[in-house]
Amino acid sequence: MLHAIRIRIDDPSNTLCQPLHLGDWDDAATLANGLLAMPITATDGVGFCTAPLVRIEAWQLVAKCSGQRGDTAGACNALESAASESLAVGYIFTEMVSLRAMLQWVESDFLGSTDLPGSVEEKSASLRIQARIDIVATKFVSCGVSQYDSSAA
Repeated sequence: MLHAIRIRIDDPSNTLCQPLHLGDWDDAATLANGLLAMPITATDGVGFCTAPLVRIEAWQLVAKCSGQRGDTAGACNALESAASESLAVGYIFTEMVSLRAMLQWVESDFLGSTDLPGSVEEKSASLRIQARIDIVATKFVSCGVSQYDSSAA
């Protein structure tokens, strides 16, 4: 039997997420990384495994923790992992959410850097991510989600 857990990180009463709501980003990252360290599939066929959505949300939590600690590259790497795992299991919405968050981190990183916003590096990174977002948006259309607005994800 497979077991999965779902953590609502927006619920302050959730004991596992108390560090997140208290602003303890190191402890919250440790919890998320602990979930990611669990095997994706049970090696013995009956043991515990991690459901894809739990892993994706854990990657998103790692990204939030990294970003809050000033590690934009770490946030983007974690969001890339979330987007990749979303793509692998066909979770279009979480792929879009991860890519949009990555775009926000990339753009905000350039706002805090010595480079001027609108620099070649920022535009290049932003355009690459936006191109991926556009591809995912077409998946929504092909799935029959006609009211989707990729800028609002």
